[in-house]
Amino acid sequence: MSETNKNSIAFLFGAGISQSSLISTQSLTEKILSAENVVHLSGGYFLHPNPKIFEDIDVRGLVPKIQELIKIIIADFSNHYMFSDSGMNYEDIYYLINSIYEEENGEYANPIISKYCDSFREKYARLFKAKFSDFGDLRLIDLASEALNYIRNLIAINLSKPAASLDHLNFLSEIHADESLSKIYIFTLNHDILIEQYCNNKIVLSDGFIPDGNGNRIWSAKSFNEKFSLLKLHGSINWYRMIGQDLYDDRTVIYGSPKRGHDEPLIIIGRFNKLQEYTRSINFELQCLFANQLDQTNNLIISGYSFGDQGINSRLIHWALGSRERRIFVIHKDPDDLIKNARPAIRKIFSFLIKKDKVIYVKDFITKDTKWSDIKKFLLNKY
Repeated sequence: MSETNKNSIAFLFGAGISQSSLISTQSLTEKILSAENVVHLSGGYFLHPNPKIFEDIDVRGLVPKIQELIKIIIADFSNHYMFSDSGMNYEDIYYLINSIYEEENGEYANPIISKYCDSFREKYARLFKAKFSDFGDLRLIDLASEALNYIRNLIAINLSKPAASLDHLNFLSEIHADESLSKIYIFTLNHDILIEQYCNNKIVLSDGFIPDGNGNRIWSAKSFNEKFSLLKLHGSINWYRMIGQDLYDDRTVIYGSPKRGHDEPLIIIGRFNKLQEYTRSINFELQCLFANQLDQTNNLIISGYSFGDQGINSRLIHWALGSRERRIFVIHKDPDDLIKNARPAIRKIFSFLIKKDKVIYVKDFITKDTKWSDIKKFLLNKY
């Protein structure tokens, strides 16, 4: 084991680590389905206590049309998710609508999806009719695009609300203070900013963004210089695309002050479409950094992740089989059930690694009472 590997450790966090403080996947799905108090303005989708006053401003009547589109998608495909523990949630809905959108814009070339789109246009022609005769009818690509924007906006709105508590992240301070560690890599699949909020004024971290001199922070893949590193593999609700004079000058930015306008948060949502997203723009850089940073350690602690992302799973498999010294610690109350519902490829590899004592289960959840000293003691006992 190299000196670097001895003195570094990595964590991979999924939605489970945030849900106790923010909103559950199920509750977020319900809010997206209900569209309660949602209004559409030129800058996107927002919440307002009296949405009726905006009905005439939304000249295309997009919110009810999007609601109907989502209901149709659920009716057509819910049977596929019948035996899933989590059922059909907003990630599945986004993936299915995105498949329609990518087919319509030419990015996909799938005859099955194409046939579904043709049938949809014919069967639900009323959905595309303009609310007012002065405005042209919608196309399927327009409706799908707006539905994706709607889901992204509602996710950002709900994840931006104040957290109930950040106490479950107290162990991060203890880890940062551990002088035996030279590098701490935090990989998260969450879009929220709980970790950044917790670290503010407590922990100096490298998150890939540097000051631009104008009060904002811009993405720089070479800026991970601190002991504590945070890599957000699915983007973040406070990441936006800053439009430059031309495409060469476009940047990913965290604005110094709130700015919504026409911006959509740069977050990855969905299922198998994530594999394609990982090859695009900043997401490709994030995946390269994930691979490189993960290779700097032999110990990975995973919590809150359901092992449902094929791209992330493939990276974990490649890393785990890269050295016999590498180990994965899974923190979960019922790890057997967790792995039973994981994707087949990683379930098979875990079965092999468990026999080699390279995947170790910690039957617990990360809470406000979690101590790094206890986790570390467990790790040391497994050497």
